[in-house]
Amino acid sequence: FGKVSGRELQLKVSGITDFTGKAMLPDVLSFLYVLPPGKGSVLINEVLFNPFSGGSDFVELVNVLGVPVALNQLKIATRNEAGELKQIYTVSADKRILQPGEYLVCTKTPETVMAQYANNNTQAFCSMSSFPSLPDDGGTVVLLNNSQEIIDEFYYSAKMHSPFLASEEGVSLERISLEKPTDDATNWASAAESAGFATPGLPNSQTRNEEEMKDQIICEPQAFSPNGDDMNDELTIKFQLDKPGYIANVRIFDAVGRLVNHLAKNQSLAQEGSWTWDGKSQSGQKQPIGVYITLIELFDKEGHQKVFKKTCTVTDRTE
Repeated sequence: FGKVSGRELQLKVSGITDFTGKAMLPDVLSFLYVLPPGKGSVLINEVLFNPFSGGSDFVELVNVLGVPVALNQLKIATRNEAGELKQIYTVSADKRILQPGEYLVCTKTPETVMAQYANNNTQAFCSMSSFPSLPDDGGTVVLLNNSQEIIDEFYYSAKMHSPFLASEEGVSLERISLEKPTDDATNWASAAESAGFATPGLPNSQTRNEEEMKDQIICEPQAFSPNGDDMNDELTIKFQLDKPGYIANVRIFDAVGRLVNHLAKNQSLAQEGSWTWDGKSQSGQKQPIGVYITLIELFDKEGHQKVFKKTCTVTDRTE
C-alpha cells in the first residue's frame, strides 16, 4: 500500500528476502515528491507594474500549499482585451523548488529591483528570460501550471493605489491577507513609504496583524546626546499600530512651540516601523540642550485621526 504524508510518499514492502531469508528491503520505503500545483496552491502576493525609471516590473508569489512546488511547473501570463491568455512564460526552466511559506520574486532583471528596493530578500529572486508586459494603468496577472490551468489571477488597476500618493511610480500593490480572495480589490493596498514602497521577497508592509493591537508610540532614549560619540546619538521613534495604511505627519517642536524639524510629511505607514531624529533642525543646524516635543499625527483614508505627543531631552551627556 502507499500513503502520502506531507511531501513524503511511503510504500509498504514485504516478502523480499535474500537466500538466507533476511529481508533485503525495509518494511517502509520513503520517497520525496513534488505535487503539481493546483488552484490556490500558490498565490500572487505583490505586483509592481509601474516601476521607477530604468526599473523592472515584478510579480511576487507565495507558496501556501504546505508542500513544495517546482518552479518549472509555473507560468505567468496576462490577458488581452478579449480576455484571452497571452505572453505565457515559464517562471524557471531549472529544477528549483518553492518551499511551503516561501516567497518568490519573478522579474526579468533581479539586480535592478534589488538596487531600487533595499528592503528585499535576495534569495527569493528568480530571473525570468521573458516576462509579460504589465501596463501602468491596469491589467491582469495570471498564474498557470503546465496544463494551463489557472492557479491564481489578479486584475490590478492604478486606481487601487492610495489616493494620498504623490506619485504611483515605483510603488507596488501588496496583498493584505492570504485568507481573502485575490479578486477582492479591498484586499490590496499600496506598499508603505516607511517600508520603501515595495517589499520584494519579504512579508508585505500592508499585511494586517489579525490579533487585536493597541497603538504604541515609544521614543527612546528619552534623553539623547547628538555629539557624534556613537552613544545615544539619535532619538528613535518606534510605532506599532492597530492596522497598516495610516498616513503620518511627524514634527519636532522646541519647548516654546517653535517648529524645529518635519520628520515625515504625509508618509504612508506599515503596521510597525520607526523614525529617527539626529537632534538637528530641518536646515541641518544642531539644536541646543533642552526639552523637545514630538508630535505624531495619523489619519486613514476614512478620515479618522489620531494624535500623539511625546517629549525628549537633548543633553550633552557622553554616557
